[in-house]
Amino acid sequence: MARLSIDEYISWRMPEKDISIRILSGDVVVLTISPNGIDAHAQYLNVGEEKEVKSHQWFTIETMGYESRVEVYPSGIEYKIADENWKPMPLKA
Repeated sequence: MARLSIDEYISWRMPEKDISIRILSGDVVVLTISPNGIDAHAQYLNVGEEKEVKSHQWFTIETMGYESRVEVYPSGIEYKIADENWKPMPLKA
C-alpha cells in the first residue's frame, strides 16, 4: 500500500509484469499511463476503482487532493524507475 500526499507521489516507472492499481481511501488520484514512452493518457480514479497497467508500460500516480491510499498488486514486482525529470515526450517532426 502507498500513501500519496501533496508532497508524495509514485514517480514514473515501468513494471516487469502486469499490475492492478486500486484506490483504497482518500481523495481522487490521477493515473497517467504511457504505453511507449511517447504517448500518454491520464485518467481520474475514485475510491474503490481499479485499473490494470500492462507490463512494460510507464505509469505515474498522484493525488488530486490532500491524501490518498493506493494498493498496487501483486506486490514484490520489480520496476524500472525513470530518471527524475523524465516524462513521455512526443516525437519531433
